[in-house]
Amino acid sequence: MSGLTDLLRRAAQVNASGTASICGGTKLTWQQTQERVSKTATLLEGLGVQTNDRVAVIANNSARFMELLFAIPWCGAVAAPLNTRWSVPESSEIAIDLECKIIATDQANLSRTLEILSNMPYAPSVLVLDGTGPEGTVSLEPTLVRCESRSDAGRQGEDLAMICFTGGTTGRSKGALLSHAGMCTNTLQWIAAVQASPNDRLLVLPPLFHAAGSGNALAVAALACTAVFIDRFDINLVLKTIETYGVTNIPLVATMLDWLVNHPDITKFDLRSLNKITYGASPIPIPVLEKALKFLPQVAFYQIYGQSEGGPTISVLDAIDHQDLHAPQLKSAGKVVIGSEICILNSEGNPLPAGEFGEVAIKGPGVASGYWNLPDDSKQSFTDGWLRTGDGGRIDEQGYLFIEDRIKDMIISGGENVFPAQVESVLRQHPSIIECAVIGLPSIDWGEEVVAIVRMAEGVSNNDMELDTLCRKQLSTFKCPKRYIFRDEPLPISAANKILKRELRQQYGP
Repeated sequence: MSGLTDLLRRAAQVNASGTASICGGTKLTWQQTQERVSKTATLLEGLGVQTNDRVAVIANNSARFMELLFAIPWCGAVAAPLNTRWSVPESSEIAIDLECKIIATDQANLSRTLEILSNMPYAPSVLVLDGTGPEGTVSLEPTLVRCESRSDAGRQGEDLAMICFTGGTTGRSKGALLSHAGMCTNTLQWIAAVQASPNDRLLVLPPLFHAAGSGNALAVAALACTAVFIDRFDINLVLKTIETYGVTNIPLVATMLDWLVNHPDITKFDLRSLNKITYGASPIPIPVLEKALKFLPQVAFYQIYGQSEGGPTISVLDAIDHQDLHAPQLKSAGKVVIGSEICILNSEGNPLPAGEFGEVAIKGPGVASGYWNLPDDSKQSFTDGWLRTGDGGRIDEQGYLFIEDRIKDMIISGGENVFPAQVESVLRQHPSIIECAVIGLPSIDWGEEVVAIVRMAEGVSNNDMELDTLCRKQLSTFKCPKRYIFRDEPLPISAANKILKRELRQQYGP
């Protein structure tokens, strides 16, 4: 299989009457899903979409969004999901750059989409996925009943499948160019690494506009299993959905897992169906994992490391590596997925031996071919099939990848290199810290000083001396924060649930 629609056609063949999606209480089979996808492709074509045209999607997670991920290539076009958290000017700028033919949206994002449209020099068609849209827009459901099925365009191989935008943690989001073959192969790599099965019921929590979310949807099709959607992330709703629909697999970030296992009523829900939790963005703090293993002893945990340009999955920390809470590999991002390669490069781009710190580079079938309309950035990040991730790390003798930090987030204090992730790892050992971020701020004496921004559990007093003692026991003096800033509100995060340190630097800097 080398095309996204191949995954769907196989699912409809091998599990035609099986449940493909559960959304808002509505269940659709794989046969029904394929029929809707084919008719939606006819609708898109009727609105003027041609081969290689971009179709932007600004919508929350839903079965209709998942169908679009297949309907767009079914008519030969390219999906370009946009982040619903972007500002209107940023969304308008990217939509213009894409020269998108259609913007598909939902009621939750309709008014914002119309505002984006008002900033554009031309008027793409607006397709409303749920309910009825205002005059001048096209409503999906009433139109779909009048559409005939059409044949699959047969996109595959190196044909462009999706423009997946990066999280934008260090600057403007860039559109990673992902091929059909690359996305299909990376989906299979993920399935093999986390031992997903056709019996799974996957609660799709990452936004479908993010590579992890769209990857979940593709995995469901590849397995011909079931995707379950909820309209928002709410811990009570997540727990109730697992109980109601027998969810077996949920993808989270470490912060979400912390919320889940510390929910005061977790024992009141029947979570026996749950057998896998995949998580990303950062390692699980040991106290959180310890509690998770206590409340969810039947669950296998897998840490996923990846990024949009990587396909997205790059490496996986296996379930067996989560069993020993004192094992050093628990702080790693696991091992590279089968069929891909990783190496560590120095500043000149030369490979480094095991144990040496440098930039993580990945080569594999899922790696993007470049960035949309950004030739200079593409040349800088992609060389001879290798993607320079921008992440700093090392690989040990057993092949475990340790991500130390973003190269651009490195702090140079008094001539010494400080990697915030190392300091954050120590701070997270404190049982009362909910979240923290370490940044560098300008300093007359040091060039940059190490500053920790901390949110403590409710009712816990702020004690910088206690945190300083914790750090000094485990870190060199120059790595210990010079200042601690305590705040009550959550730290700002990107769509990928990664802390936006550039915003913190702007907020607390000079």
